[in-house]
Amino acid sequence: MKQIIIPEIRRRIEQKKISEKQDQDIFYLDVMIELAMKDGYLSRDNQDIDEHFLDKIANHLLFICHEMISPFWMVASMLLFELWSRPEYATPLRKELESALELTGGQWSFDLFKQTPKFESFTKETLRLNPPSALTSGRQLLKPLTLQSFAHTFNPGAKIGFMPARWAQRDPDNYRDPNTFDGYRFVDPATGTCDISGTITPTEKWLPFAIGASTCPGRLAGTRITQVMFAKILYGYDANLDGIDAAFFLHYDGVTWPNPEITVLVRTRQADENDGPLCP
Repeated sequence: MKQIIIPEIRRRIEQKKISEKQDQDIFYLDVMIELAMKDGYLSRDNQDIDEHFLDKIANHLLFICHEMISPFWMVASMLLFELWSRPEYATPLRKELESALELTGGQWSFDLFKQTPKFESFTKETLRLNPPSALTSGRQLLKPLTLQSFAHTFNPGAKIGFMPARWAQRDPDNYRDPNTFDGYRFVDPATGTCDISGTITPTEKWLPFAIGASTCPGRLAGTRITQVMFAKILYGYDANLDGIDAAFFLHYDGVTWPNPEITVLVRTRQADENDGPLCP
């Protein structure tokens, strides 16, 4: 990967040296280079580029891409599995999206979801029933830790999760009929509202993004980006999960994974009966 990334980093640095920052510079790498120049790590006048610095930027990019992309595809896949296994939600959610798009002039922006309480509730219910991490606020030990109440010592390398997200969010004391998926659970029956603040604000009953100092700093942007991905697929495609006996979600090492063995048959919504069958 670095053999591909480092030449591109070098090219963009050289480009920055001969031109000022442009409005279209929205890629994360451009921001990193701009900040490095501002802080003096790079110079517009210096012709030599430190190879070690290029390597550090490449490592940082790979780490950020992994951290950002992994939750997106996982949660988006969970949303799609929940939707396609419950087709009764598709039409109401699409109608809500259509109405919201009319209000935004057809623009797919984050503001779109201020007008979609059912869609927001569906997102939150998916995160409630199957949070990506069953245990949040986790830590990996660097030295032995003894818990006197357990009379047990954990060795370095052990992973400890402090907040039982999955169990708190399936606790009947916290949620009515907690093991049943209810896509409209979080729509206020009096006002018909459900907004993003309830989705991203952690409480002792709501822990998909951890809580306290460990709360995910990218939860707002991450949730909205995932919702855009999900909404575009919902709006543009039909799918069929009939006859699938396998579990949609796998739980391993405290993480919920969409089952990669499932094949989904998909076609565009515009397709009619002459366009042929659904395609994997």
